[in-house]
Formats: sequence, C-alpha cells, structure tokens
Amino acid sequence: MMRDDDVIEQPYDVSTLTPRMTLEAVKFLEERKEKKEPFLLEVSYWNAHTALLPYKEFRGKSRHGLYGDAVEEMDWSIGVVMATLDRLGLTNNTFVYFTSDNGAHMEIGDAGGWNGMYKGKAIRCL
Repeated sequence: MMRDDDVIEQPYDVSTLTPRMTLEAVKFLEERKEKKEPFLLEVSYWNAHTALLPYKEFRGKSRHGLYGDAVEEMDWSIGVVMATLDRLGLTNNTFVYFTSDNGAHMEIGDAGGWNGMYKGKAIRCL
C-alpha cells in the first residue's frame, strides 16, 4: 500500500483496505480544506470484485452473502466521504462522480453477487 511515493504497508491486508482508504480520503479532504486549493480525490473501490473480503464489521450484514457485505462496506465508505464534505462545508462547491465497471461475477455462482433486474455481468478480459 502506498501513500504518495511512499510504501506504507507491504504486504497489505486486503480486508482492511476500504476502512483505511476511507480514513485516507477524510484526511485528504481535511488537508485540502485548510489549503483552500482545488483538488481531485479518486477513491477506487475494489469491493465488488472477487476476492470478496469485507472488513469484519460488515461480514454477515446483508442478505446477499459476501458480495452484499462488500457492497454494504462500500456504501458505508461513500457515506463517510459525503458526510466529510458536508462537515467541511465543501458539498456545494464539489462535483462528486460515481462510476463502476463492475457487476456481479456470475461465473462463480451465487457467491459472485446478484444484478437484480440488470442483465449484464462482469467478465474477465484477456
């Protein structure tokens, strides 16, 4: 795991990645508020991909197994980032864009998630 150009953990624990990224995002936003400079923050979630390793606080929380638990964890993290923007008074002057190339990994069966009414799926590209 890296912060700027520095390796801060090697090897890193994948199951703690989202909470740690969330804390780093909050720290980044607080620093940018102080500097009063424009910023770009990209938080690239890995949650909805296999391996499904949500942090222990989120395991068993959803009706949709580990995939649902990973999505719950990602939802929590996005909520923390949005609440931080609001707390810092940055909400009205910030463009927030969410995107994903992810869908359920249907090739591994029920453990890979569920797309509901959406018919697409994530596939491996060679």
